[in-house]
Amino acid sequence: MTAKYAVHPGFIESKKDGEVHWIEARQLMQLYGVNPSECIVIDDEYIRYGGDPDDEKFIHLYPRRDADDYKVKL
Repeated sequence: MTAKYAVHPGFIESKKDGEVHWIEARQLMQLYGVNPSECIVIDDEYIRYGGDPDDEKFIHLYPRRDADDYKVKL
């Protein structure tokens, strides 16, 4: 299956408790409710091997401050 989503793991400050949390790629996939087989993970290794982190052919998924707002916007 071809990748449809570019998942960007990273740090985010929580809207609820103000603490900074690391959100892993697998956790983002679950939060957004997307199939992992349709995802690529944008990380240092992806970029090091020539991947474009801003490639417009993907729907980009990032950590969000408001945990209630994880919806894929098509």
